[in-house]
Amino acid sequence: MIASSPARARRVPARAQSGQGYFGLFVTLLVLAAGGFVALQAVPVYVHNFELQDYAHSLAENVAVDRVPPASVPSEVVARAQQLNLPVTADDVTMPAGEAAVKIRIRYTVPVDLKFYTWSLHFTISASAPRLVY
Repeated sequence: MIASSPARARRVPARAQSGQGYFGLFVTLLVLAAGGFVALQAVPVYVHNFELQDYAHSLAENVAVDRVPPASVPSEVVARAQQLNLPVTADDVTMPAGEAAVKIRIRYTVPVDLKFYTWSLHFTISASAPRLVY
């Protein structure tokens, strides 16, 4: 039986000395940086979409109680979307006819420039409120 000497076992290079441990760290940091960059570009668009959705719901309620004329809804939605830097046009806003409820539907696409790819985020907002007739 051949016994291995302790000196021979110590000659195996450690991971830190051979450079094997840093490649995984580099890839992990690269993926985290890319995810952070994408989030930095996309999260404000989602926040603005939520704000427009909230505005559409309150606008539908105002139309339902006759505070706002239905004909002015597309122009008001477009004006609010411009304040939020969202590319909404009057053609993107529809109001399906319904006697029991006021419905507002907004469909639009936001291009997000990621420097190497343009990501198109598609949004659909539906807001409705029951019509209050006395």
